[in-house]
Formats: sequence, structure tokens, C-alpha cells
Amino acid sequence: MASPFRSAEIRREFPAEHEPPPFELADVVRLYGDAYRAQHHPSFEQGRALHAIETCRTTALGGHVDQCDHCDHVEISDNSCRNRHCPPV
Repeated sequence: MASPFRSAEIRREFPAEHEPPPFELADVVRLYGDAYRAQHHPSFEQGRALHAIETCRTTALGGHVDQCDHCDHVEISDNSCRNRHCPPV
């Protein structure tokens, strides 16, 4: 039986079936979030959501190092906001 960890390693090695989008929602919020807040005055909860989107997977939330046990390959990743609605990368 194949290990689930091995299949995860294989998925990382090959390119995705589709090209990633040219920008993400976080890019839009980072560019226009301040103007949106000034014009629309979001509620406290909406402001928290905008802040989480802005800071998710950035150095503002810290990072971590993943190292392969087999080949010692190292990947440095920024931490996510850990919101249950945040999509995995």
C-alpha cells in the first residue's frame, strides 16, 4: 500500500494541471483595502476578515521550514491565518 506521504511528495514535484491565477483575492485587498474601508466603513467582523485576508501567508504571521526526510530538500513557507474558510495552498 502506498504511503499518503509519498503521494504528497509526488504531487509537489510535478506542475499543477492549471496555471495559477495572475492574482488572488489577497492581492486585491492589499491594493484597495484601505480605500474600501474609508468609503464603506465595514463592521468590526468585516474588518477582521479583511485583515485576515491581507495578512494570510505573509511574513506578518511568521513562517516555518519544511525539510524532506529523504533528500533534505528545504522549503520555507509563510503561515496561514488558520481560518477554517481559508483555502489550502
